Amino acid sequence: MKKVLFLLMIFCCFMINVKALEETTNLIEVELVKCEDALTSWVYIDGEKRIIHLIATDMSDGNLNDTINSYVCNKLNNAKTIEIEYDPKYLNVDEFNRLNVWVYIDGKLLQSDLIEKGYAQVNYINDDYLYLNDLCSLQKNALEQRLGIWNYPNEKEKYCQSGINLDNTSSNVVEEQKEETKKDNRYLYDMLGITILMIILSFMIRFKRSKNG
Repeated sequence: MKKVLFLLMIFCCFMINVKALEETTNLIEVELVKCEDALTSWVYIDGEKRIIHLIATDMSDGNLNDTINSYVCNKLNNAKTIEIEYDPKYLNVDEFNRLNVWVYIDGKLLQSDLIEKGYAQVNYINDDYLYLNDLCSLQKNALEQRLGIWNYPNEKEKYCQSGINLDNTSSNVVEEQKEETKKDNRYLYDMLGITILMIILSFMIRFKRSKNG
């Protein structure tokens, strides 16, 4: 009886290890060739040069584009490991011959990183893809803090529905920018006034000293 239990334990451990191995082999390590922008890069996979594109990610056009592109390319260029994962419900190769993938940089999902920072939002969803619930949760947090693209005029959620009202219409954003400009101008005027006062005091002190001398 003990031998039977022992054999059953060995068999269970073997099946657990096989299951774990199956789960980890979904990730394919690739070598970076060139980062074009935040959503698109060239890599070597199985000795072949291919272009990869981030699944379910919309960066939007705006004044943060250069910042976001630089952020992603720096992470890719300095990564110890870059891995990709295909989604079972997403077309692996699109009409532009790009590999549509989830990208991991040093073990962290790049899509999660971008959405968490407000550098992108969840979009282009046609099926129940992997990680959507987690991504929408991260997006809600970015919305609440008005991070990144969520300061763009009229930016709205395109897939996730967090129920948060951004109130970021063009007129509101323009008014906020005007108020910030006024604050900056007041600060400059204050600094200019202080500088002029210091110059006048300096001349008065010099004049007094020369008179006494």
